[in-house]
Amino acid sequence: LNVMLRLADDGEVQVRGPSVFAEYWRDPDATREAFTADGWFRSADIVRFDDDGYGYFVSRRDDLINRGGYKVDPREIEEVLYTHPRIGQAAVVAMPDERLGQRAAVFVVPKTPGEVLALKDITTFLDDNHVSRTKWPEAIQMIDAFPMTSTGKFMRYTLRERAEKLQPEG
Repeated sequence: LNVMLRLADDGEVQVRGPSVFAEYWRDPDATREAFTADGWFRSADIVRFDDDGYGYFVSRRDDLINRGGYKVDPREIEEVLYTHPRIGQAAVVAMPDERLGQRAAVFVVPKTPGEVLALKDITTFLDDNHVSRTKWPEAIQMIDAFPMTSTGKFMRYTLRERAEKLQPEG
């Protein structure tokens, strides 16, 4: 491939070159949002580099939760929750909030089918693992399984849609 890559100040990978598409079909607004003023395509992939120069995928821009201007990375919370002895799977997504813009909600698949965890179980565990309170989920929904595509890819956007109907607890 004949492409150039650059890293934006916020860690987003941007791409440019003759093999990068030029525009969204009949959607100038999406095209404007997807490209920088100087023509680089915004991938929405956020990466970080370690001291040895190795790059690591962090998250997708649309997965970040904007809680009153503070950016919360769901993967950071999920990695802690995956160490919880009663959690099989966990996904943290944004839910709308009139005052802060967004708050975090967590969807949990328990290790033992039918088991129920309360939000207090989650926040106590996060507190015990030194996760900042500003990153804590404020709503929880227990589910049997994550929605998946036919190829086995997790459909996070469906949980974001479900989170739009949730309300912060307490």
